[in-house]
Amino acid sequence: MNIRIYEVTVVTEPFTVHFICAGESVDSMTCWDLRTFAIELLQKVRPNAHIGFDLRGTKFVDSQGLGMMVGVLKEARQVNSDCYFWLGNAKDVKYILQVTGLDQLLPSWPPSGLTSRPTII
Repeated sequence: MNIRIYEVTVVTEPFTVHFICAGESVDSMTCWDLRTFAIELLQKVRPNAHIGFDLRGTKFVDSQGLGMMVGVLKEARQVNSDCYFWLGNAKDVKYILQVTGLDQLLPSWPPSGLTSRPTII
């Protein structure tokens, strides 16, 4: 699987988020590679940074993909980090998260209260 990583630095906030581009689908065929990659990235960047999934281009998420995202969030919080979910205009993914109630659990990017526009490096 081809996974792209890029870093988002928030100028006025003292943290960095390393995003993983999830691709068009997060399902049983892709979620375990994404999880492994996310956990390795989390171990590499903590405690000075957070991780996240860029889901802006994602069109489909199945139950295993949802479970993986919740699991990665749990792993991040266990090491005093966080995992953000950048949805942008991904209407299908937003709908799935709303129907399942996960939109209330998974922190979206940018976080509320962010006063500056993030700089993508």
